[in-house]
Amino acid sequence: MSQPYFSAKLLSDWLRRRTVPFMVAAVVLVLSTPRAPAFSQAINGGITGRAADRSGALLPGVEVMLTSPAMIGGSRSTFTDEQGAYRFTLLVPGTYRVSFSLTGFKTLNVENVDVRAGATMTINGAIDVAAASEEVTVISDVPAVDREAATVGINWNQKSLDDLPSGKSLPALVSVVPGLYATQYDVGASTMGGTAAPPARAYGRNGGNLTAYEGIVWDQTFGDFGSYEEIQVTSAAKGAEALNPGAAFNFVVKSGSNMFHGSGLAAWQDGSFQSSNVNDRLVARGLSATSNKYTRYNDFKGDIGGPILHDKLWFYGAYTDSYVGQYISGFLSDKTGQPAVFYTRLYGPTVKLTYHATEKMKFDLFHEMMKKWQPYRSADEFKPLEATQSQDFWAASVLN
Repeated sequence: MSQPYFSAKLLSDWLRRRTVPFMVAAVVLVLSTPRAPAFSQAINGGITGRAADRSGALLPGVEVMLTSPAMIGGSRSTFTDEQGAYRFTLLVPGTYRVSFSLTGFKTLNVENVDVRAGATMTINGAIDVAAASEEVTVISDVPAVDREAATVGINWNQKSLDDLPSGKSLPALVSVVPGLYATQYDVGASTMGGTAAPPARAYGRNGGNLTAYEGIVWDQTFGDFGSYEEIQVTSAAKGAEALNPGAAFNFVVKSGSNMFHGSGLAAWQDGSFQSSNVNDRLVARGLSATSNKYTRYNDFKGDIGGPILHDKLWFYGAYTDSYVGQYISGFLSDKTGQPAVFYTRLYGPTVKLTYHATEKMKFDLFHEMMKKWQPYRSADEFKPLEATQSQDFWAASVLN
């Protein structure tokens, strides 16, 4: 009886020795699969410019160094060419410091250079002759305008999302973005789960709008607005590579960093927060007293990010859970004859890993899964609860 046991144990050890390397190889393959160039261009930015002396003469051979808390693996540097020009590409959104240094000249440090997704910032360095080793630091006052592209658009960063009062939905976002006219309005999450496409009119044109998550074009999901670092909106004058004629939205998900960071949000509203202008006269004429009355709205979000390996591997994770319930005029249960609550729930996790392979090569593994639960879909005054549809829908966005 001992021989079969011994053989089974040998087989188990043999499989374990070979399974682990295969699993490691699979993970490395996933992490090392680069995204398409169009996706990288969409979610990263750049910095370019020229170096010159105070007379305006262009200076070749100037060392330009780039540092930022958003960068993995330390600083990056390059030298200006014979035309005094330099360029950094594939930069994650964030605040950068650009330093210009050349023997015999004062070192110039330009602080607080704001890099946005899909945009290239122009930072020129005018450096002075120095009698000794000197250093000058200035705060960038260059407007966040992309001089390299002719597109018409805007980058909505985390500060804008936090500071401007609006619902956490596409209709609410459209209503506050310049250059877009909202064709739906979000009032207290009234459109939550109603549309996954941007309800926007751009310069008189309806439809043809597009949403992308980390460069992944996907119009069939409801994203987690608490997980976004930045939202890139392009409304007109797009390039020939554009996929759509209307407005284009690209949601850039937060990344981890060398420090642990997290945040949380809790929002709650019930029927007592909502007033009503439905009086007895309107009820006598047939208007339902429960028309559009909220029963409850809540929104809970949380996220955390940090290092797995400092300067090498970061993680980010988020979770959202939102619910909205309301009465619809005339929507009843056929069984009880009482008004029924039409409700929607959206919930799901977001995970992102960022791996810095070399100084100029970064890989992301991103997965967002969102579930929509709407048991009385298509509810209205013409059909009872028992005749409605039930939608239980999972949507996922994956990038590696």
